[in-house]
Amino acid sequence: MSTSPLLPPHLEEHDDPLPPLTVVLDANVLYQLTLRDIFMRLHEEEIVEIHWSQRIEEEFVRNLCCNLDKPAKAFKRMLEGMHLAVDGWNIDYEEAHEQLFQRVHQKDRHVAAAAYALVSSMDPDDKVALITDNIRDFVLSNEMAQRLVLLTPDQYLSLLFECFGPHMRDVLSFCQQNRRKPPTSFEGRSQVPSATRG
Repeated sequence: MSTSPLLPPHLEEHDDPLPPLTVVLDANVLYQLTLRDIFMRLHEEEIVEIHWSQRIEEEFVRNLCCNLDKPAKAFKRMLEGMHLAVDGWNIDYEEAHEQLFQRVHQKDRHVAAAAYALVSSMDPDDKVALITDNIRDFVLSNEMAQRLVLLTPDQYLSLLFECFGPHMRDVLSFCQQNRRKPPTSFEGRSQVPSATRG
């Protein structure tokens, strides 16, 4: 049975209650380059532990292909970089778990099921933050809401700022500097997470 990530020494001193530091990112969060950069860097700095499922990734890439009019192979390097940066990113879950979330919008039940599978592998008192821009589509039972915390990216990052202000400023500064030095290729400019660019 896995547990929530332990805080590294540089984050142990804090006064505010911690939000869940184990995180599931919805496709609409991964789609946004700035947010993707920030969460990748947060993971690299061991502030949070991020996860997503293969199906979440497929949805995210499908939306990139549609909106940028590019084939899926154009994003191969991006995905390789993400997988390299986040060991253990993939959440395996049973499709039957989607039936536990009848009040969640049908298109989003796989996201809730992935988050449920992840939190079920953790200690009973641990929680998982499900980060999505579509909170209204996730209606959780009281029992599920005890362990799955629904937050928008802004809400979650604001909580992290309250707990880890100086470290969060370093993360944002790093991401901002990388945005000022974009690679020249389409593939690199648009898709490679800054935390993996080196």
